[in-house]
Formats: sequence, structure tokens, C-alpha cells
Amino acid sequence: MGQPKNYYQMLEIDENATQDQIKKAYFAAVRKFPPEKDPEGFKGIREAYDILSDPETRKEHNRILHADPRYEQYFKLGEQAYESGDLKLAVEHLKTARKYASGKPGLAESLLGIVYMKMKEYKKATDIYDMLQEFYPEEAMIHFNLAFTFYKREMYVQAARIFKKALELDEYKEDTWLFLFDCLFHIKDYKECRKRVWECTWRFGDQPVYYYRLTEMDILENRVDLFKTDLQLLVKLARTDKDKKKNIIRNLVETADDLVADLKFEFAVIIYQHLVKLSQKKELRIKQTKIEQYAALHAQLEILKKNPVFRPLIIDHAESHLFNYAVTEGIYKIDTDEKKEMENERKHLVEMSERLIRARPGSFLDSILTIKNEYPLIYDQNRDFYDTLVENPQGTGIKEAEVLQEMKEMSRQYGMNIDSIESLDELNCWTQPTVNQNQAGRNDPCPCGSGRKYKKCCGGRH
Repeated sequence: MGQPKNYYQMLEIDENATQDQIKKAYFAAVRKFPPEKDPEGFKGIREAYDILSDPETRKEHNRILHADPRYEQYFKLGEQAYESGDLKLAVEHLKTARKYASGKPGLAESLLGIVYMKMKEYKKATDIYDMLQEFYPEEAMIHFNLAFTFYKREMYVQAARIFKKALELDEYKEDTWLFLFDCLFHIKDYKECRKRVWECTWRFGDQPVYYYRLTEMDILENRVDLFKTDLQLLVKLARTDKDKKKNIIRNLVETADDLVADLKFEFAVIIYQHLVKLSQKKELRIKQTKIEQYAALHAQLEILKKNPVFRPLIIDHAESHLFNYAVTEGIYKIDTDEKKEMENERKHLVEMSERLIRARPGSFLDSILTIKNEYPLIYDQNRDFYDTLVENPQGTGIKEAEVLQEMKEMSRQYGMNIDSIESLDELNCWTQPTVNQNQAGRNDPCPCGSGRKYKKCCGGRH
């Protein structure tokens, strides 16, 4: 490797030259090497001026100028290895360069920290940047990188503290704000996170990412009114900025799909109410209607599940049927392969539960009539199946032995073994929920909530 460039010699000045002397020397050199006649010569003196006119780069140049030549040699090798993607070799060369360094740590350490982050060796990167920030406490970028290493290690409290320090040094680096939002969000400091988001809008203007974060916190805190307000700001941005509108609509659709999967229907419906106005697409209006219908169905199912009158098999059948309906209708956004697998699994479970019920329809007649009278949406969704049972309470010709054999085969598919069971009576799906007879008199309303007298409801089964 050659000797490092001496920018002082190129400008023909002393190493102790003042900024005024550096400027005068530069203009003199320009007259000597005019760019139109000697572009290469001008390029060299311009490079020298840029380095020496900045105190920090001049300081680094002085260090390199008087350092062991092997420092620059191994630093350059490390830089080349990093640029070529050989990270392990880059670490080796940069570590060697540090052995020959003089004065304060500098370029080799900074690049080594970057290499460690690239290798996802975040603890080692933390140690590097922690050392650098002691020497350069006013360098915002060093604080940012240190905070980022803590962020990647999921140490969000430490990361947030250091991101704040980086903002004190450079409040106009937007990435620092965004990572700080994330840290505050992870530690559930929603109050400060909201405050910081609004500070960001004042500095950088309206950006979708700010309102996404606000609405995300609204959902987690179940603050519907605040969600409506923050969502309205995002919708307003979509209406006024056509370049952002398409991405906002796409992200809102994805958010609504996630909310449906999390059973947060109220928020999903609010989003779709805005989406149908924003895009006017027919498929979005259809999806909105489906979600509203599914939300009503799910609400009835949740009430049904709490009713002690229903056997597990009836509940499992209704739940599986409803889930299968949501997947088939595209209410749940699921990957194609996963969707196919789930559809097959749920379809099989629905079919098996229906065969079990058909094997002994009389045992479930009261439950089905209760569903018809008190849970009409659930009944309508399964009307064909339920009507058949009501019309044929004595049986539908399905043999219990055949059903039991099918159950055994299905259990093997799911890693279970019920081969020792000899009768359907041994399956817990027949378990009848019990109601304490002391809770009600025979002519009192049944505690299960059916509205009928106890003697004609749960009391009639004891």
C-alpha cells in the first residue's frame, strides 16, 4: 500500500494553517489548476480543501497522516472486504488496523460497528458504539447506531433513552423519530409515543406512517372514539394526496383483515366504512357487508358458547362451521396454501360433527330448537342441517358403528388414538352440561337463560 495523501502538501501549507490560510491556499491552487484546463489537478485540490476545511475530517486526516502506515493498509483491506461482502475477512482486517491506531478511535471502529450490525452481531456492535460515544459525545450518528443495536436486541428501554439523546443532537433525522416511536410502542408508553408522533408531524408534515402508529395505539387501548378521529386524519391525507392514496388504501385493507382475524370487528367495520367511500370499489362494499354479517354471527356464537344448556358437540359444530364460512368467503385473509389446508381441516371437522349428531339426533333436538328460537343467525347459517334433524328426530339412518370407525381414523390423522373406545357413549362430546337443581324451582325460569321453565328445560334432563 502507498503512503496516505498529504493534503497539506497538495495545498502547499503548514499543518498548523488556519481556516483563512487554507481558503487562500485553495483559491491560489485553483488559479494554478483551473478545472477547465486541468480537471484532474483541480479534483485533487478540491478534495484536499473539502477535507481540511471541515474540523472533523481534518482531525481524522491528521491522525492518519501520522499513524502507522499499517493502520491505513489494513483499514483499506477491511473496507474492500466489506464492500465485496466478505464480512468475516472485514472484521479480521479492521481488528488488525486497530492494533496500529494512534490517538482516539475513528474510522476503523466505526466501520467495524457497521460490519457487526450487518452480521447481526448486535452485542459486539453495542460494545463498539458504546466506546465511540464516550470519545465523540456530540456525534448524533454514533448515538443513533448505539441505540439501534439495543433496538435489535429488543432492549427497548435502553434504546429509547439513547434515541432521545440522538434527537437532542439532531432533531431532523426522521429515522431516529420512527425508531423512537417503535421503542415507546414496545414498552407500552403510549402517552409519550403519541406526544412524539405529534411533534414529528409539526417537523415533517403529514405522513401516513404517523397516523398508522396513532391508530395502532388506539386499537390496542380499545379507544374507539380516538381511533375514529385519528383514522379520519389518515383518510383526509388520502383524499388530498393522490400519490399516497393507493398505499393508504392497501394498508387499511390489510389492517382491517388483521382486525377481523383478531375478532376486533368494530374497528374493522369503521375502516371499511371509510374504504368504500375512498375507492368506490364494489368488492370493498361486498367485503364490508360480509364482515358486518360475520360480526353479528360471531356475537351470537359467543353468547351461545356461554349458555350451559349446550353440549360441547353442538358448540364445536357451530364454531367450526362459522370459521369455515369465514375462510371460504374470504373474510379471513389467509395464504393460499394455508387457506386450502384450513378449509380441508375445518370441512372435515364439520362433516364429522354432523355425522355424530345425526347418529343420535334426538339427544340434540332441544338444543337445536333453542338455537332456532334464540340464535336465529346461527340457525340460518346451518338451516339445511338443522331442519333435517328437526324433521327426523328419530334418526337419519347413520349407523353408530360406522361413525365410531370414522372417528378413530380421524383421530389418527391428528396424532391421537381412541382405538380402545368401543362405543360412542365413551366420547365426551355427549356430556350434558348440568345445572344445579337448587338454583331454581321446577316452575321458575331456567338458569341457562333459555326463557323456558326449569322443568321443561334443563330440569327435564336430570
